[in-house]
Amino acid sequence: MGKTKELSKDVRDKIVDLHKAGMGYKTIGKQLGEKETTVGAIIRKCKKHKMTINRPLSGAPCKISPRGVSMIMRKVRDQPRTTREELVNDIKAAGTTVTKKTIGNTLRRNGLKSCSARKVPLLKKAHVQARLKFASEHLNDSEKAWEKVSTASCTASIKVKGSGLLIVNSCNLWVKKFDSLPDAMSAPLLTPLVVGLLIALAQAAQQDSGIVNGKEAKAHSRPYMVSVQQRNQKNGKWDHICGGFLVSKSFVMTAAHCMAWGEEVKVLLGAHDISVEKELAEVKSYHIYPDHNSTLDNDIMLLQLKSAVKKTKEVKWIPLPERDEDVKPNTNCSVAGWGATKTNGFPNPRLLEVNVSVVHRSKCQEKWNGKPITPSMMCAGGSDNRKGFCQGDSGGPLVCNDLAVGIVSFNSDCNNPKAPNVYTKISKFLPWIKNYI
Repeated sequence: MGKTKELSKDVRDKIVDLHKAGMGYKTIGKQLGEKETTVGAIIRKCKKHKMTINRPLSGAPCKISPRGVSMIMRKVRDQPRTTREELVNDIKAAGTTVTKKTIGNTLRRNGLKSCSARKVPLLKKAHVQARLKFASEHLNDSEKAWEKVSTASCTASIKVKGSGLLIVNSCNLWVKKFDSLPDAMSAPLLTPLVVGLLIALAQAAQQDSGIVNGKEAKAHSRPYMVSVQQRNQKNGKWDHICGGFLVSKSFVMTAAHCMAWGEEVKVLLGAHDISVEKELAEVKSYHIYPDHNSTLDNDIMLLQLKSAVKKTKEVKWIPLPERDEDVKPNTNCSVAGWGATKTNGFPNPRLLEVNVSVVHRSKCQEKWNGKPITPSMMCAGGSDNRKGFCQGDSGGPLVCNDLAVGIVSFNSDCNNPKAPNVYTKISKFLPWIKNYI
């Protein structure tokens, strides 16, 4: 027997209205040309659910208690790479035996895909909104916009863009064009969220970052330096992706674009050689400046540590400017990091440093030729003496007169810079910073 025709919402609403007006089932059925049993079923549904919209069948009742569901969702958010099998074991330990399929259904009901518990971190609402906004603004960009890409921080393997492929591998990031995309990157996969995320990564690419033409720093001479690290999905080890610096006993400052792909990070404190395994400090919360955007304006973020650190010979925090003022052009400063020494090079296990001079904003703007150098940015090094940062140094501090005045943000090219290196100007964000520190 064929499936009966479903009544429209307007008809169902009219049935309810006529019943409220005092008509019986039979009278309503005759007036609207519907069966009396159908009229009765719709009215009973309205009385029970306070609505006439057909709802999908609820299926079997959930085998997991509300408390169990809360435990699952909390673990998935706190430990993004938790697998369904691990969740099955957790629920079993709590006294309930369920299958991985049940776990998947529970995740799906709560807004997560059922294919896995989460092998990548759950994007927070702010991340999603930022990606969607950025995607809508850049989906129709010309191909030329994809040729101006170089970066300070990169990791993992990611692909994107209509007729091109963005590849991020270790600390190398580049854009390569193809006549057509591989089958694996067919159009249905390029959702606004994915495109927004990956375009943001490509824009972050115009940010080559690692110390160029510098030297190895004296061990622990910069006790405020921090290595921001991310778990390698292939071998499970934690790899350096960005620099950072301690600004208090509980907060690390770094570049906002270091969180472009929403991954969980940990930080290594008090290190000179990051190849030597040491315990990583866990991050309690991430505070990205609210107006950070794809142009790398307001490229600043604070990481709150789960446990406050104690001052030692190897671990100290660096002071910040006390008021908003420009650093005078030609002021001698320094920048340090574990990044590469040339474009697409490998990161250095030992901390490197180099001296650079501050460049006037107007001169910097002229050299960048169209790329806005905003009041929240400052420039130093780069084109004049080819000294500066490269891939892997993003988030590290520009230090002038023993103060952290800038954050490594982006540049044009490590090997042959045509423009000065650009930093986030910390003094512009002092009111926001003081809300946390």
